[in-house]
Amino acid sequence: MTKLRVFIADSTASLRQVIKYALEDHFPGVVTEMANNGKNIQQRLDSTSYDLIIYEKEMPMLDGNTLLEWLRNHEKLKKTPFILMSADNDEVSLKKAIQLGADAYLLKPFKVDNLVKKVASIVNRLNSNRSQ
Repeated sequence: MTKLRVFIADSTASLRQVIKYALEDHFPGVVTEMANNGKNIQQRLDSTSYDLIIYEKEMPMLDGNTLLEWLRNHEKLKKTPFILMSADNDEVSLKKAIQLGADAYLLKPFKVDNLVKKVASIVNRLNSNRSQ
């Protein structure tokens, strides 16, 4: 894979930075773009290609479930890996995320190691798919 391109969206600036720094530490050359709310997210995703989207379920202006449903129905973007982050740990929320097509679910607060493991798993899958 060339440079890993990741879109990070969370309403908390410090969490966005933690995610960005963790990715930079573990995935050299990673390129990140960030957002603090859901405004214009669909247009941004439609105009730029990302290898992975990390998105807050409770995002203002466009919640994670709504974006994930849109993404999985979008011809160009439907295979883009998606990690949904949420403080919501009930079984219904987790099942909904899986039904909508989330590749992973991160329960907030999370350890950076858990994030890195989930991203590494997705990157390995992407690399494997591209080499076939």
